[in-house]
Amino acid sequence: MKKSIKLFALLFMLVININLLIAQPEQDEDIDDVPVDAGISLLAGAGAVFGIKKMNKKYSLKEKSPKS
Repeated sequence: MKKSIKLFALLFMLVININLLIAQPEQDEDIDDVPVDAGISLLAGAGAVFGIKKMNKKYSLKEKSPKS
């Protein structure tokens, strides 16, 4: 139960932060900018997956350790 609450809280914070990062102020029509938000989103997602994988590995080792 605690893991599901922590996971929900983490996903909620990620969704809120990504929406805030994507928001941009209004600009003039003369400026031709290149959007970089797709690459940053992919890197953030890969980082989150890597972090979750490391956390699962760390905690699974503690649970599987043999009792002396």
